[in-house]
Amino acid sequence: MYEKNLLPHYGHLNPQKWREERYWNEEVDNIYKSHFPIFDFLYKKFGCHYLKPGDKPFMMVDEFESIFVAAGLINDNFVGRDCYISFCTAMMT
Repeated sequence: MYEKNLLPHYGHLNPQKWREERYWNEEVDNIYKSHFPIFDFLYKKFGCHYLKPGDKPFMMVDEFESIFVAAGLINDNFVGRDCYISFCTAMMT
C-alpha cells in the first residue's frame, strides 16, 4: 500500500526540511514568545485538573478538547475526534 499509493504522491515531501525552513526559525519563535501569556493562561485554566501533588503539570486530551468547546470551535468541519487527532499528533514521542 505504501509503495503503490502513498510513495508516488507524498514521497517527495520531507517533513524535516519543512521544520528546518518554515517552523524552527526566529519569526515563529517570536510569535510563540509574544503570545506565551495567552498559551499559559489557557493551559492553567483548562489543564492540570488531574494533577497530583508533586507531579509535573500536564494536560489530558479531554482538557484539550474543552478549550475548543469553550471557544465554540466544534462544528461540522471540526468535530470532537479532530481534537483527539490534534492532541495525539502534537505529543512528543
